[in-house]
Amino acid sequence: MVARPRVIRAGAPLRGRAAAMVGLAAFAFAHAVAAPSADDALAERVAKAFERLDVAPADGVLAGSELEAVPGYDTDHDGKVTPREFLDGFTARKPAAKWERHQYRREGFSFEMPGQPEPLDSAGAASLQVAVEIGEPSILLVARVRDMPSRTAGKPELLFESVIDLLEKSEAEVLDRRPANLGLHSGSQVRARRSDGSVEIVRSVVVRRTVYELDVFLPPDPTPADRAIAKRFLDSLELIR
Repeated sequence: MVARPRVIRAGAPLRGRAAAMVGLAAFAFAHAVAAPSADDALAERVAKAFERLDVAPADGVLAGSELEAVPGYDTDHDGKVTPREFLDGFTARKPAAKWERHQYRREGFSFEMPGQPEPLDSAGAASLQVAVEIGEPSILLVARVRDMPSRTAGKPELLFESVIDLLEKSEAEVLDRRPANLGLHSGSQVRARRSDGSVEIVRSVVVRRTVYELDVFLPPDPTPADRAIAKRFLDSLELIR
């Protein structure tokens, strides 16, 4: 949370779980077709992307204030983003490796990452710290397990405040914080802009004296595709004790 970890890029992709199929009910083109076509395939792919991002424009074309959600997607600068432009922008950030759930039974948690996570040097601060780096400009996904500092033992709120303190000491601007409880366990998510312009999102969950953290480093001005990757990773945290 203080300095962006250095990571070796992931190797060969692992077997991924097949993505759930999303119907075309939430997205349809104006014309009807009697048989599958290239337009049908495009509509289905865009529908999947919209489902992932919780975006559902009525006519499938983003315009006006909706463009704020997709910076850089209006490639011809005509004030709108067509399904093709949206798909091109969304899939440009698709990880080369498939998403896979990684289980660490000894530590008691699991999460999803594309490809095989690589170990990071935690300098004794964490009992486990692994990461995957995606694309260029890169997105870094980090998962770690650490013990609660003695001064915060039994007091999750103090732990969450210490995360904010660490970010601020590294000259990051805290943008927002929200609860991120996992079942009966206290959790918090903090989003901050670092001094280099990148965005860091830290989700922490406390289980007794153990802290489970998923940490995302996004490039400045992250696209919807970048945010979708971050959301999928952060939402994938599960306890397996």
